[in-house]
Amino acid sequence: MSVLTQLRFDAGSYDRETLLEAYHEHGAVIVRGVAPAQSLERLRTAIRKLFVARLQSQGCGQLDALDLDDLYVKLSEIDESLIGEIFAIVRNSAEFNQLVYAQDVLQVVRDVLPETCLQVVTESHQLRIDPPGKNKRFHDWHYDYCYGTLSRSYLTAWLPLVAVTREMGYLRGVLGSHKALTPVDYYAEYATMGRFLGHNIYQLHGVDIDGLERDAIDFSDMVPGDAAFFNCAFLHRSGHNVSTQSRWTVTARYGDALDPAVVERGWQTIRGKSGVRLFNELHPELVFTAPH
Repeated sequence: MSVLTQLRFDAGSYDRETLLEAYHEHGAVIVRGVAPAQSLERLRTAIRKLFVARLQSQGCGQLDALDLDDLYVKLSEIDESLIGEIFAIVRNSAEFNQLVYAQDVLQVVRDVLPETCLQVVTESHQLRIDPPGKNKRFHDWHYDYCYGTLSRSYLTAWLPLVAVTREMGYLRGVLGSHKALTPVDYYAEYATMGRFLGHNIYQLHGVDIDGLERDAIDFSDMVPGDAAFFNCAFLHRSGHNVSTQSRWTVTARYGDALDPAVVERGWQTIRGKSGVRLFNELHPELVFTAPH
């Protein structure tokens, strides 16, 4: 079995040649220490302030002693739809964007996608919170290109805001799986359903899931500052959280705006949740309509 390449980002430098070789061969690589500590702390602080403000708007007081997990649980108990509001405002905050566009993070992205203008879409960046014992948001085996549909070469950066232990659920993926697009079943009923179920729109078609699990590797022991970079066609899944803490992560996506196919379609990409899925239009041969 191939081994996931892990590099150390130190004072603005790292082994670029190894990164590119591993990324193109395996479709994924971990870069340790690339996300700036100051940006991570500012974002965590901003998230806390936003939770406190929304709870106070609901008449809640005495919040100083609560940590992020406590604030999340308290707001969820009032109304889970309020968590969706938090996701939206965090994604549109300066602190969030300072992290996903941090100079060192972008250096790695630009090394993978050289000589291009980067295409980014706010809706494709996400704050993700995976609480313990809740499987509704669990994202089974998939690849990101179905959902974001930027350039065929676009990549995702997966950045933990807390130290991710095995019990909290490691990200898992299959090295080399990015070299061809995998067919998918399309579940149209999830397209506008909301309630944190939109990730169920696509499910892998005709794939040996047990085989994926046998071949998969863990993105283990990632801590704030680390980032996993992987190709948009890389097969991966969430880990089940069986700990007592939530897993807080940020995912950011970066495309090649000079890709001829993207230019030809006028840089069209998915924005929002409504309308026909762009992936279905571009790759009808890969999409199977799932039975109701």
